[in-house]
Amino acid sequence: FDVTVANVDPTATIDETGAVLVNGVPTFFADEGVPIDFSARVQDPGSDDETWYWDWDDGSSSTAVKNRVDPTQDDPLPSPNVNPRDFTTAASHAWAGACMYDAVFNVTDDDGGSDSDTVKVLITGPPSLSRDAGYWQHQYRGNGKIDFTTARLECYLEIAAFLSNVFNEVRDASTIQKAHDDIFVAGLRGTLSEQLDRQLLTSWLNFANGGVEYTEMLDTDRNGSLDTAFVDAMATAEAVRLDAGATREQLEAQRDILGRINSRDRV
Repeated sequence: FDVTVANVDPTATIDETGAVLVNGVPTFFADEGVPIDFSARVQDPGSDDETWYWDWDDGSSSTAVKNRVDPTQDDPLPSPNVNPRDFTTAASHAWAGACMYDAVFNVTDDDGGSDSDTVKVLITGPPSLSRDAGYWQHQYRGNGKIDFTTARLECYLEIAAFLSNVFNEVRDASTIQKAHDDIFVAGLRGTLSEQLDRQLLTSWLNFANGGVEYTEMLDTDRNGSLDTAFVDAMATAEAVRLDAGATREQLEAQRDILGRINSRDRV
């Protein structure tokens, strides 16, 4: 009788040590131009040569590397012995533009089996000044002197949407026009929720542009000491914004805290 022995696909697993958990999603953070070191594990019960590479989601990929059972030659078919594979790989990459990326690790064995694993990468602009809502309103209006390309402004909105539970779940800022309208809200003549949204989006844009670090400590109560990390200040403000029972005083307080943070570098 005939016996058919099927190949078992390899398994690819990215090491997420060092990743930040953002709304339950492991995410690597870096400034543009700063490399991130990655490690991934390949496992395969068969004695197969394994070829692996990374797709960086920016139009580039790493060079494909073949990890052989026998370093001196390709694995023959059929394999002469049983030698399960289990090894780790290393790679490093720097992204040129601030945006959201999906870094994908791919592996293929010499029998055509394959697997991949994906991790989120969030790249922010280089350290810069924190800008107030008026600045970002002008940038998204698109008239006069604009400091960013359209693609970069859209990437900043992607970053905001990834980090925030307000955008775009409660307030739509998915396009440049919608983001402008959210920031504009007739200055301080909008509702308190709209005023808070104006400062929330401004804060996320400042983060995307490198104006504030994710875990940077801030003085939120104006007593001269650093008391709250940026990410925690944003979580508190968004919790108030999403609370249907939030009082006028609570909304005003969070609006004012973020307004001060966003205007801290204004001269």
